Amino acid sequence: GSELCETRLEMKAGVVGKAFADNRAIVTLDTNVTEELRREGMARDFVRLVQNLRKEKDFNVSDRIELVYSTDNAELVKAIEDNKNYVAEQVLAVKVETGQVSDNTSDIEGVKISYDAKQVA
Repeated sequence: GSELCETRLEMKAGVVGKAFADNRAIVTLDTNVTEELRREGMARDFVRLVQNLRKEKDFNVSDRIELVYSTDNAELVKAIEDNKNYVAEQVLAVKVETGQVSDNTSDIEGVKISYDAKQVA
């Protein structure tokens, strides 16, 4: 019999995964891809926040805006910077930049972010 030896599946470094209970199969995720997807998700959350802000400020659907945001979190900054074109397209921003913002504080994945938008004439 085979009861004398045991086969174990080990994860490679830098890979997140889970072996199924019977240990016959394994699911792996490349963490680089996962980070990227996580940042895309953060950018989407940011878009949603800005869309809500546009509504609160009664901007017209077609109004272009300048968007400024501030957060201490490097990952969130990277998320927005990496997906800047996407964010800009979604919220019609001609500019997306970091700066001093005090109002409209919300959080994305537990990270605090402040943001503000103004109409471009």
